Amino acid sequence: MSYTPVDRNRSAAMMVTTSPEFVEITPGHFLVPSSSADGAFYVTTSTTCTCPDHSRRQNLCKHSRAVQIRALMTTFEREDAF
Repeated sequence: MSYTPVDRNRSAAMMVTTSPEFVEITPGHFLVPSSSADGAFYVTTSTTCTCPDHSRRQNLCKHSRAVQIRALMTTFEREDAF
């Protein structure tokens, strides 16, 4: 089984989502740690990111996907509370 770049991006996003350093700094804006540059963080929303990958490709990076995944997880957690 081969993985596409999108599969790798989603997998990397799942790993980023679990980082304790992944924090919401203002509503909808997150500080997301880099997985490749020690000590680097990116300001990320569900559609934009300050990382080099997003700047270069103008496409969803793993950090923005992580924000989307976190939003879905939060929604499901709220629904499970009722």
